[in-house]
Amino acid sequence: MAGGNIVRGNGAAAAAAAATAAARAASLQRGADTAQQAGQAAARAALADRGLDCDDVHVDVDPSEFADRTPGAAVRTTVQCTLPLAKYAVPGLPGTMTITDVRVSPIDVFRERSTP
Repeated sequence: MAGGNIVRGNGAAAAAAAATAAARAASLQRGADTAQQAGQAAARAALADRGLDCDDVHVDVDPSEFADRTPGAAVRTTVQCTLPLAKYAVPGLPGTMTITDVRVSPIDVFRERSTP
């Protein structure tokens, strides 16, 4: 049980970092397509930086507010990572634990002024 709690805590911190990185990277892009790509790449890099080798990673970047040029428009990201318990808790322990985190980052309203 303690191993599961450690995995949950470390995984939750990593998922939060990955979702935050994804939202920020996506919010700096000029369009929805590049926001998707940048967000996914940032999330996967953040998970790797934290040493998590997820069995399954899902990164959902919602750039639907990119068409909205008003202040307050944001990008929402959801990162889901499935961790094998045998690798992160107790060797030989069967099963997995799925960690999910959601973050929102305001879209940079000055992104058009940056150089490509």
